[in-house]
Amino acid sequence: MSTPGSAVPPVLVVGVGNDLRRDDGVGREVAEAVARAFPRTVDVLTTHQLLPELLEQFTDRRMVIVVDASVQQRSGGPVRVHRVHRGGVCSEGGLVPRSVPVTGDCPGVPVARQGSGRGSAHAMGLRGVLALAGVAGIPCPECWSVTVTAYDLGLGEGLSPGTRVLVERAVRLVVALAGRGWSDPQEA
Repeated sequence: MSTPGSAVPPVLVVGVGNDLRRDDGVGREVAEAVARAFPRTVDVLTTHQLLPELLEQFTDRRMVIVVDASVQQRSGGPVRVHRVHRGGVCSEGGLVPRSVPVTGDCPGVPVARQGSGRGSAHAMGLRGVLALAGVAGIPCPECWSVTVTAYDLGLGEGLSPGTRVLVERAVRLVVALAGRGWSDPQEA
């Protein structure tokens, strides 16, 4: 995390989820692992859900990476990466490192989190937040969504074994995305 008066790190990693709903907390766990590995290179924010108020945290960033659980992984593997453009439009990714397999056109990136009411700002996904930014004319950095398959969303703490094994893979993907342009992530 940056401290008051310090330069804002160019990359913000947002871990989304509820760690009291088992695998729903995987986004938070991945973000916290990235923070431990690169404490001065990235800023990390964890939240239960994406809200429009988070847009102010996007200011002066080169990139924002949102990590969240998904039960909708139809294809592309258990960890998926998508570029989400201003206005909430998704694509396969453009300038992504070869080491990051971009997996399609955002079916796993919800406009709103599952179970929310249509049009509700209480549970916006990254696409919804960026669509709102587009309508409001708020500038946004390069944004990426990393979704990790969730197998157990029941009440309880800790990830299921199936999701637990995906954390390291998701961390590597986030680090590869965030590391584009770093001369040496260990020194930054």
